Amino acid sequence: MVKMENLKFIDSGGSCFQVKGGDWSFYNCTISCAHASSIRVENDANVHLSKCIIGGEGKVGEAITISAYGALQEQGLVKNTGFGVHATGTSSVNLFDCIIRWCSSSAIIMLQNSIVKLDNCLFQHVRAAFMSGSEFGRQLCVKESRTKCVRKLWEDDDRPHVCEFFGENIFENETSCSECAEAF
Repeated sequence: MVKMENLKFIDSGGSCFQVKGGDWSFYNCTISCAHASSIRVENDANVHLSKCIIGGEGKVGEAITISAYGALQEQGLVKNTGFGVHATGTSSVNLFDCIIRWCSSSAIIMLQNSIVKLDNCLFQHVRAAFMSGSEFGRQLCVKESRTKCVRKLWEDDDRPHVCEFFGENIFENETSCSECAEAF
C-alpha cells in the first residue's frame, strides 16, 4: 500500500492526483485543483482518504488586473475544480471525515463499476454533491454526512446501481451563500 500523510497537492494539472491502480491511503492531505478533478481514481485502484480536504481553492484574494510591460495579468480569481473525486472503472474510493469543496460540476462523479463510500464527510461550496452520468457507477454509500452551501444533491437524474444513505445525513439546498455567488 502506498501511504501519503500530511501533504499538500495544489493545482497540478488536468487531475491534480491520478491513481490508476493499487492500494493507496491519504491521511490529513489537501488535494486542490483548478482543473478537471482533484483526484481521479481509475481501473481497479483502491483509495482511502481520511481527514483530507479535496476540491478547489475557492476565492483566492481580491480580483485585480495588473498591467506590466504590455501584459495583462489577473489575480484573485475563484479557483474551482470540476469534480472533487472522479471514480471510474472498477475502482473503490473510501472517504472518512473529509471536506469536499469548491467543485463547479459535482463533488463526486462515479462511472462504470466504481464504488464510493463516505463516512462523516462535509460537502461545502459545491454545485452538486453527486453525479453518476449515463454510466451510473456500481455503489454509493453515504453515512453521517452533511452539506454547507450546496445547490443540489444530484447534478443529474441518473443514480448508481446501489445507492444507500445511513445514519443522520443532513442535506440542505442553499443558494444564498455570498461566497458561492461569484463561483457558480
